[in-house]
Amino acid sequence: MQFKNQLVGIAYITSAIFVLAIMDTATKWLTTDYTSNQILFFRGIFGTLGICIPTYFMYGSRPFHSRNFTKIAFRALCSILGTLCFIYSFQKLPLATVYTIAFGSPIFLTLFSVFLLGEVVGRHRWIAVIVGFIGIVVIVRPGSECFNILSLVAVLGSILYTLYLTLIRRDAHLDSGSTMVIYLMILTVAISLPTLPLYWNPLSLTDIPLFMIVGFGAASGHFLLTQAFRTTDVSILAPFEYTAILWGTGIGYLVWGDIPDLYLMVGGSLVLGSGAYIIYRERQLAKLTDV
Repeated sequence: MQFKNQLVGIAYITSAIFVLAIMDTATKWLTTDYTSNQILFFRGIFGTLGICIPTYFMYGSRPFHSRNFTKIAFRALCSILGTLCFIYSFQKLPLATVYTIAFGSPIFLTLFSVFLLGEVVGRHRWIAVIVGFIGIVVIVRPGSECFNILSLVAVLGSILYTLYLTLIRRDAHLDSGSTMVIYLMILTVAISLPTLPLYWNPLSLTDIPLFMIVGFGAASGHFLLTQAFRTTDVSILAPFEYTAILWGTGIGYLVWGDIPDLYLMVGGSLVLGSGAYIIYRERQLAKLTDV
């Protein structure tokens, strides 16, 4: 039963990563014409609509009440600040550089799972995480331009995003996944709204569909992430964060005609291998437990 629950969590996170990769593609496109706070605001607006309307019709008003607003607000703040860091990084750094830094998150996830959640992480999971990270480095082949102050912004974003995911796991008993995402989207609007008079570029109606993709993608992606981290150990899910580079590569080929090279194939094999090994390892442990 435990292994089946882990497979469900893995299915949630891989689906979430796919949705968020599409969202990142739209976000990257929008950064050429709009400021970070604008993108964050419309992400919150469409994300709020995307989660609140279906949730109300399915469950009524119950998911709109949180058992602990302080904790849910702190988690949302971590996510929002992390999102701002990534949006800013998309504007100032090459996408490959941001991805290299961002995908250090499984390392932080494993660390936070040990120190904040008290999860036991064996050497097999550590090896899988490290192998996956090596795969990402092989794919993007970071250069010396990574090591500057802008890189630190992306590092901060990765740490905040990871802390947000870890806190979801810690506070899973307090609120439903819908409640967590509802407050995240609403607080995104509340925090970004006062900044709009300070930084605002004229809005083109033709870009509204892209903003909708960003908002709806954020709502659905974070809901799937929340479900994953509510049901499965953080350290098990960590290696599957790396699948984002595979989704990003596929989208890049379809949208911009980018052709995968040898480095991508080798690195992608390491990424997939690390995730497959985690599944295999957990299944073996489940069999021993059942006996």
